[in-house]
Amino acid sequence: MTDDGFVAIFFLFILNWITGALWQYIILYFLGALTNSPRKCANYAETTQRVRHPMAPKEAHDMADMPPNLRKQLDLLDLEFQDGEITQKGYDKRRSIIMAKYAKILKRKAPTLGAPLLFKATVVETADAAMTVRSSVADVEEGILATIKKCLEVSRHPDTPESEAKAALLLATRRMKQYNVSQAEVLEHATPEQQQNYVSESIVHLTHRDGDSSKGVHRAVWLYRMVHAIELFFDTKASYRSYRRNKTKLAIVFCGLANNSVAAAYAFEMVYNLAGEWSRKLTNANNKNGNERTCYANKRNSYIMALSEELQKMARRERKAEERRAARAEEETLAARIEEEEARRKAELDRLKGPFNHNNPHLVTIEDEGEGEGKVPFDEDTIMHRDSDSESNEEVDEVMRDPNQKQTPPISPQRVFLFQKMMKRVAASVFENDSANCIILVAAINDELESNPDLGTRFQVETEAVDILNCLVDLEVLESDGNTKAITLTRLGRQKIFGHTHENADETNALLPSANDSGIDFDDAGSDGYGPEDWDNDYSVFDDNEDVQSLASTAKADNLMSALFTPEPNAPAFSSKSQVVRFRQKTKQLIEDFIEKEKHKYTWGPAPRRREMDSIDEDAWSRGKKDAHKIDVHRKNIMA
Repeated sequence: MTDDGFVAIFFLFILNWITGALWQYIILYFLGALTNSPRKCANYAETTQRVRHPMAPKEAHDMADMPPNLRKQLDLLDLEFQDGEITQKGYDKRRSIIMAKYAKILKRKAPTLGAPLLFKATVVETADAAMTVRSSVADVEEGILATIKKCLEVSRHPDTPESEAKAALLLATRRMKQYNVSQAEVLEHATPEQQQNYVSESIVHLTHRDGDSSKGVHRAVWLYRMVHAIELFFDTKASYRSYRRNKTKLAIVFCGLANNSVAAAYAFEMVYNLAGEWSRKLTNANNKNGNERTCYANKRNSYIMALSEELQKMARRERKAEERRAARAEEETLAARIEEEEARRKAELDRLKGPFNHNNPHLVTIEDEGEGEGKVPFDEDTIMHRDSDSESNEEVDEVMRDPNQKQTPPISPQRVFLFQKMMKRVAASVFENDSANCIILVAAINDELESNPDLGTRFQVETEAVDILNCLVDLEVLESDGNTKAITLTRLGRQKIFGHTHENADETNALLPSANDSGIDFDDAGSDGYGPEDWDNDYSVFDDNEDVQSLASTAKADNLMSALFTPEPNAPAFSSKSQVVRFRQKTKQLIEDFIEKEKHKYTWGPAPRRREMDSIDEDAWSRGKKDAHKIDVHRKNIMA
């Protein structure tokens, strides 16, 4: 082929390309005229080439977790690309810059965590709640202990209806909490058979996390220390229980007083799982000495070992602090008794000293009886007259009151009014049959006082509560068989509480409000018609002002009201150090007897033993000691 042929072919190719492009432009122009979008149609060819491929599932997931500001930048970039303001190359470049920022955020926000523990702890069995006995202080009357024991016996008796059993158990729990009855005191007043009823066991299972039945459960090097720490915290004894046919679980049994064993089981579950989760953050931690990163398993073992040993030290310090509090409580109790005895002897001596000058509260001597100005003549009639006057003990006691001695302030009508309002609410739910059990009534009053702190603190003993209730609402206490006391409303009591007086008992019962009667509003003024706005007046909220004066002059009522409206400090766990020692020794002996009796029922594994680590990671060890103080072993939700 000649050169002219090549030239002709080249020109034909150029002409064909120009013609095709021209026809393409013409077609797109007419289409744009029809759709009124010439710009979009003119760029149709370029737009068809810029269609992005859909995002991969992983990229879409990343977009969902992207921060709002970066997601907004991507949305604006997509709009610019769809409008044709940027090319495909520009779009890809700007998008890669935005995603690079997101990658840095992901790397900083979600550090790599280590693998979780192979095993998890789960509480599978707890002690019987009816055996629960709470810890406490001393100076509790025999009647209170007998009442608590009787309530516990009623709650566990097979013939007791379910509703009565629950009510008895609730009252026993309230009394234990109210009077802080110690476990040692309850055990001392119980027979050996009854003592064993208070001991039980709670079980925690260690199972494989993935539930694989082919994998067995082994004991970590730090397991003994963690279990021993829980033993020290709750005065329990732990043991391992193995299963012949099922090697995929290991049981850790906490044996002790029922409430202690339950608390120990839940505490161990919390500490075990929490320590395993916290140890996962150790993968990115380097050694302080700058060496290469040690094995993750060694880091984890060092961390949990240090955490467990620190918990042991905390438990020992807590036990010593409990002994110190008990010794201090014993000293304070002894000092209070000595002071009370001295005050009683002083009052007795002052009463026996003879006549006194009413103007000056000191002993009247013969010199004071002279004939001078303002003196009383000394003669036999005067002596006989004063001897007769000295027989009035109330007047002498009033004159002999030491001004330096702390006196209980009289009861104000405001307090009486508030207390009466509270009693009306209680009576509406308790006195459904015109009578009520003393224990139930006082429990209801204490619940009301807890919900209304302004009314005062809880009653300490039933007898004090009954005394002050007799003074304030005219209740009549009737003795019955056993330790129970029945309280029956008198006619005046019904009138003061409900504002009605009826001789007929049936008619009275029909008019007494029930617990479900919501139409009675006891928050308004009482039946006497006085409200808080009347407190500033000169008259009392009682119909007769003498009632308040006689009540205020009663030393017993004064002391009760002062105790009612004065918050008492936190009571120590025991009354003396010797009581702490006796309680721990008795508990240990009961646990050993219980295990000896129950061990033939199960296959027990080897006893827990102390194991040492070959090497320790110092950084993980220090972090474990520090994190141990973040755990609240006695937190309230352990018993939930």
